[in-house]
Amino acid sequence: MPGKDSVLNSKATAVADTIPGTFISVKEPVINPLPRPESTEYWIPGTLLFSFVLIVFLHVFDGRRFTQLLAGFVRMASVSQFYREEFSLTNRVSFLLTLNFLLTGGLFLYQALVFFGGEPAIGGALLFGILAGALLATYLVKLFALRVIGYIFQVQEVMTEYGYNVLLFNKTLGLLLFPVSVLIAFAVQLEVEWLVWTGFVLWSMILVYRILRGVMLAIQVPGISAFNLFLYLCTLEILPFVVITKVFISNF
Repeated sequence: MPGKDSVLNSKATAVADTIPGTFISVKEPVINPLPRPESTEYWIPGTLLFSFVLIVFLHVFDGRRFTQLLAGFVRMASVSQFYREEFSLTNRVSFLLTLNFLLTGGLFLYQALVFFGGEPAIGGALLFGILAGALLATYLVKLFALRVIGYIFQVQEVMTEYGYNVLLFNKTLGLLLFPVSVLIAFAVQLEVEWLVWTGFVLWSMILVYRILRGVMLAIQVPGISAFNLFLYLCTLEILPFVVITKVFISNF
């Protein structure tokens, strides 16, 4: 047709010109979103998937004990009763929840180190393994120290129960850190900094609550003096946390 474009570009919009009977084509802006850089750290989703499977498995096949453990985190009487009924570090629920803590705790520490310090000099999977192994070694030393202290001051039962509380709090922390690590890994619309500090706040709150639980447990035992309690808290609870925090701040 005279005065009109015979073919309109599919990427353009035809609008009327000021001169009657004519048209001009105005191109629409084309938005080409940049693809998200592909991560080669395939072990991260694999670790999170494995932790998710562990949690679902325990909830389905050991739901009663799973619920009892969570109740023990809130109520001291519940964990004391559960401890007396079945104290075993190798039963299925205890072992799998401890494994979940090592996985999610090690992964969260890795994510925090990457956020504050950039890409690690060694492989990501290797660094994750080192961090998870360090967590395991730390709490093995703590449990051994509790047994030694219990033997020296003749309060083995109390120290063993407190060790059970330590592991219980670690299991709960592993459950709390799981969604935090998932969000850090996949929720690109959220600020990683806020998520990392949320994880540290949760970890600190668990530590403070665990210390308070230990104090409440210790004051019920006549054989433990205030000095011995203070010495233990400074040596095995507060001092390691201060040293780790100082090293972390100094390097990052």
